Amino acid sequence: MLKKEQWGIALNNYFNRTGNIEIIFLGSESDFETAEDIIQYCRTLSDRPTYINHCGKLTFNQSIAFLATSDEFIGIDSGLLHFARILGVQCTSFWGPTDPATRLKPFPGLIESIYYRKVPCSPCVHVSEVPPCNGENICISCLYDNPNTCFSSLEVTAVINGNKESYLKLGKSR
Repeated sequence: MLKKEQWGIALNNYFNRTGNIEIIFLGSESDFETAEDIIQYCRTLSDRPTYINHCGKLTFNQSIAFLATSDEFIGIDSGLLHFARILGVQCTSFWGPTDPATRLKPFPGLIESIYYRKVPCSPCVHVSEVPPCNGENICISCLYDNPNTCFSSLEVTAVINGNKESYLKLGKSR
């Protein structure tokens, strides 16, 4: 899970874009307050784009239908990410302890950016009840913190398409 400050960094690219940019948060009712915190934090960084919090307001099927009309998905490794990929929606994903190479099938023509840094304790959530970092999320912090404090280089796969529409939807669910 990304912290609100990390979401601010991730969404920074959308703060100065022109056009009608909306970032829509999708998730369960339990995600609502977290999404509100992220939205409030991002609003302190820029008055653009527009944010809408749909967490807990849509059924899962409605969220998937919403994804199908999206220009882009930005989120963590989640069910919504995998549905967005299947639907062919441009994706930017941030990965914690799970190596995306073990969970993602290549889709020809899919435009996506994958952010992941392998750390020695990965994939802790699949092999231990208590993470070695005690929940400090070293694997996520390594995506944002000083790279010298982490154990290996950031692996980034990115294909950029500058011709996308400026209406965006952000998915966040776990």
